[in-house]
Amino acid sequence: MTDLNSISIRPKSVSRFLSIAAAILLLLSFAGQLIKYWKVAEMYSLIRLFDVKMEYNIPAFFSSLLLFFAATLTGVIATLKKKNHAVYVSHWVALAVIFLVASLDEAVSLHELLSRVISVHMGFNTGGLFYFSWVIGGIGFTLLFAAAYFMFWLHLPPRIRLLFLLAAIVFCSGALGVEMISGAYIEKYRWENLTVEILATVEEALEMAGAIIFTFALMKYLQDNYGVIRLRVDDA
Repeated sequence: MTDLNSISIRPKSVSRFLSIAAAILLLLSFAGQLIKYWKVAEMYSLIRLFDVKMEYNIPAFFSSLLLFFAATLTGVIATLKKKNHAVYVSHWVALAVIFLVASLDEAVSLHELLSRVISVHMGFNTGGLFYFSWVIGGIGFTLLFAAAYFMFWLHLPPRIRLLFLLAAIVFCSGALGVEMISGAYIEKYRWENLTVEILATVEEALEMAGAIIFTFALMKYLQDNYGVIRLRVDDA
């Protein structure tokens, strides 16, 4: 008998939907850049709406929602771990906060503020691979995160451990690796050329793919360890 008040989440179906949505947005963005180089001025506003390099548009909103979904799933796991008095509760809570901040960053570009702090207030004149100076802080945070979460990662089931590692490698390859390559290229050749558009598309593709792999891993973790989760709304 079907429970009319229940909602089923199927990890593969959700991940497939997110992957298709991400692919469509990336294709629209790149197609828009090709149209821009054909000087079709009437379409510039529409092109900006799907440009993955830009902020406050549809791809940025999608990425923000993707990271917020990861934060929500991690928060659910943290809550369940706390109720069961399990180990590494604080790690799950901190992970939820990190992804919540990352979601906010996609929405309002907090990393740009970090670049100004490093370049202007701290006096670092960065260039080359560190043209976008925020990556210095990003690399430092990644190393600290890896050290703090190593034992937590080892504690995970083998399949989830592999998925977490894959998600981290893919995401950081885009957010840090391709970003550094883009910075060095932009410093030498400036912004307006097709190579920059290709690099931006690859960067966003890797970030979205990493986030989707991570959300899939979280959903599988919930499926394997909890199966059915009940949500009760009351005044207690």
